[in-house]
Amino acid sequence: MNFHFSISDDTLESFETTILHGKYHFKDKNLLRRALRGFIFIYTDDEGRKVLAMVGDATLRQILVNQGQERNLSVGNIQNVITHVASNSHLHERGIAIGLDPFILKFPGQLGQPAGRIVMATTIEAIIGAVYIDSQKNANDCEAVMAALGLAWPE
Repeated sequence: MNFHFSISDDTLESFETTILHGKYHFKDKNLLRRALRGFIFIYTDDEGRKVLAMVGDATLRQILVNQGQERNLSVGNIQNVITHVASNSHLHERGIAIGLDPFILKFPGQLGQPAGRIVMATTIEAIIGAVYIDSQKNANDCEAVMAALGLAWPE
């Protein structure tokens, strides 16, 4: 199967303004396009999206470790925050709260239906991974995007 659905440049710009609050603008828009594909695209380039999600998950966790160390917290406290903030349930909640769902590319028959927990969580991880790659591994850019997504260290 080969599906030819795409996300317009206008939609990507709206995403950068609405969801990322202008905190990051992609140089390679195709990285963002790949991150915003739902799991429905398993027959196309899902491997690339999964790699972005793996990179994003690792980046999210590393930045949370760094933030915990800066606060001189114990390993246990840092792990508790990582377990909560990086959980699929929390990522799903954040995606709903920030209005990410309309930006996730779906089949026409899925329009109007919210993305599931795993799709939403993986999309958020893929967005962070796309920023990491697009920014040449700039942790400050990733941290700014995490904050825009509501994934900052809990106060």
